[in-house]
Amino acid sequence: MLGLFIKTPLFLLDVLGIPCVLLTLLSGGVRRTLLYRTSYYWLALAAWMVLAIPFSSWRGGSFYVVLGYLRTSVVMLFVMSGMVMTWKECVRLVWAVALGGLASVITTSTLRAHNDADRIASLLPSIGNANDLAAHLLLVLPFVCFIFLVSRNWIVRSSALAVALFGTYFVMGTGSRGALVAVGVTIVYVLAQAPGRIRLAVLIVVPIGLVVVAALLPREVLIRYATLVDSTADAEDPGVQESADERTYLLQTSALFSLRHPLFGVGPGEFEDEEATYAKENRRHASWLVPHNTYTQMSSEAGVPALILLVAALAGSFKLLNTTYKQARSRSEFEAIRIGAFCAMVAMVGFCTAVFFLSLAYHFYFSAIGGIAIAIHRAAQAEFHRASSNPSAARA
Repeated sequence: MLGLFIKTPLFLLDVLGIPCVLLTLLSGGVRRTLLYRTSYYWLALAAWMVLAIPFSSWRGGSFYVVLGYLRTSVVMLFVMSGMVMTWKECVRLVWAVALGGLASVITTSTLRAHNDADRIASLLPSIGNANDLAAHLLLVLPFVCFIFLVSRNWIVRSSALAVALFGTYFVMGTGSRGALVAVGVTIVYVLAQAPGRIRLAVLIVVPIGLVVVAALLPREVLIRYATLVDSTADAEDPGVQESADERTYLLQTSALFSLRHPLFGVGPGEFEDEEATYAKENRRHASWLVPHNTYTQMSSEAGVPALILLVAALAGSFKLLNTTYKQARSRSEFEAIRIGAFCAMVAMVGFCTAVFFLSLAYHFYFSAIGGIAIAIHRAAQAEFHRASSNPSAARA
């Protein structure tokens, strides 16, 4: 669903979105979503953004940013969590996300084969940027892995494995150093938390994968990655150092704005204008860029309380998944639930690390993660309750 949502024209989203919202309301989806504390963190974040509008450096610009957030992110939370009631429906949701990953891989590979970067940006505006594409794939590929791990159809498993491998190659092929860090953090998390057989598979696959990727990636991409550990590599690609310096400046400036305007920030979506004014005061050229850090973007534009609410909402979502994973881990009949919860946590770890180097504060990704976490947790609890009421049926 995430990948397909990105690729759908806005007018089609309105056509499909209105029935989804109505069905969510009529089926009690809003009530089901509000049974979870983490939902209130997401709603409080949206409310705080609304409160920040009057204090914005440009109220009109912030109004449209917040309006877009309410129309997409808040709606996505209720639709994703409210319309999924059973584990079977939850699996369908995961399939939709995995198919979105398949669509992303196919579209990207097709357009990149023709070196049509401009068309990628026009068709896929949310992931036309290489760094955003890497973060998007890091989010959806764990759900593709879920299909590979639980399906008994060898054609489906082979297809899921191919999508996961090609998707991983595209992540590395973007040359995004932030994505490389996110991949490293994800691998460490899997090695620390995964069951023994998955951990062993990772220990075998990762070294082989590194050798294969190093052999296939263009030299300029490898040089870009080498700058993370070797400062002399900057001499071969001066643009890398310039990019790093600019990102450092933007990070420092966003942190400064967070300290200067701790309550409501400079206004949602107004960092670029405020940075231009700040640059003029300090007699330097304005960057006219966003902070390239989702967390300081949120704190500098909507205030430190907004950042706290975002982190609380993400932590609450992760806690729901972790609780579900622990509950399912000890019983073999709930292996699919255990794998589903774990894959969702892996997706969160990779994505939340990647956005440390991106500006995606107002994108629907975060609330979609929250909706998926609620859906998995609620569906799993229903399965656990059914099993305790009828153990023989659960085993069957």
